[in-house]
Amino acid sequence: MYLRFATLLVLVLSSQEQPLPEGKGKEVAVTVCTNCHPPLFAGMRGDRRFWESMIDRMIVRGALISDEQTQTLIDYLMKFFGPDVNINKAEAAALQSELDITSAEAEAIVRYRHEHGGLKDWSDMEKIQGLDARKLETLKKRIVF
Repeated sequence: MYLRFATLLVLVLSSQEQPLPEGKGKEVAVTVCTNCHPPLFAGMRGDRRFWESMIDRMIVRGALISDEQTQTLIDYLMKFFGPDVNINKAEAAALQSELDITSAEAEAIVRYRHEHGGLKDWSDMEKIQGLDARKLETLKKRIVF
């Protein structure tokens, strides 16, 4: 019981320090999720199945959310709180879908890492021709090198 409370307390405190990123779905997250609790997911990561399960549990507990809002919320959670993306290992198609970038931008990342032996840190992202790294600023926490 103490461990459960401590875990919840850590999540609550960490979520208060981390504002939710701007993006399509933030309004749904704020409206639906914060009716009962602060946005505890701000410090969490999960794949689509994880977030679907989390939302299903909230619905069972009384959350009121339409099917359209559910899809919007899952898309938002996947974009900002999805699994980490290894920029040096992911194929172009995975980079495109996980980071919501164009195929040309994904190919530019793959080309850069082949030409330079991989990316070491965020500053390498800013050097990639054909990629506006500023578009990925809000996803920095998901990108690993």
